[in-house]
Amino acid sequence: MRDASVVLCYHKVGPQAEVGRWLNLEPEALRRQIRFLRRRGFRIALARDLADSRATRLACLTFDDAYQCFVDYGLPILDSEAAPSSIYVVSGEVGGASNWDGDRAAPLAGLEALHAARARGHELGNHTATHRFLGQLSEEEQAQEIATCHDWMQAQGWTPESFCLPYGSHNEVTAAVIARHGYAVGLTTRAGFITAQTDLRLCPRIGVSYSDGVAGLWYKLTIKAWIKGYRV
Repeated sequence: MRDASVVLCYHKVGPQAEVGRWLNLEPEALRRQIRFLRRRGFRIALARDLADSRATRLACLTFDDAYQCFVDYGLPILDSEAAPSSIYVVSGEVGGASNWDGDRAAPLAGLEALHAARARGHELGNHTATHRFLGQLSEEEQAQEIATCHDWMQAQGWTPESFCLPYGSHNEVTAAVIARHGYAVGLTTRAGFITAQTDLRLCPRIGVSYSDGVAGLWYKLTIKAWIKGYRV
């Protein structure tokens, strides 16, 4: 992956005793991963930057759903490391809870915290209005999910420039719908790297989980990539 870029997919950040393990990463593990990526020659960038330089060894740190624990524990790490991130907002639940998680629903960041994150250089991206599986929706329903979130974000004074598909779900019309709403970059959950051949509206990402320290991240970027066949 000498010339490729990578998009990492995170959700929660916080101590296990408070947040648990599911979808979570310990704060200091995030710090170590950032430093590891830089030692490996990656430049930490925003997801929207892929539209201009997708194969120039960027590492994009993306955080789905804008959990409150990420604001409390993840953003301080990112800011102390001068590492920008892309945060994906579900407009219909800002300041509420991740109801799509069922019994594991957790608090989501409110408007004030999101405004503060953006002011410090983090990207706020579109994660739809209600976090539905786009691949199960009609073209019109997908467009409504994307447009509702987009319009709400613009009303807050934000201009979202990248889009994150809930669950990575999409069908044969999704890329076109994303493009029609002005997004050059869309993120899935399919594993892989970003190269000159990547369809940027259906970008692959590498998922990061609780057990992934530096060694786990290295494994996913090298050995697992070789085993699964998405190495470059």
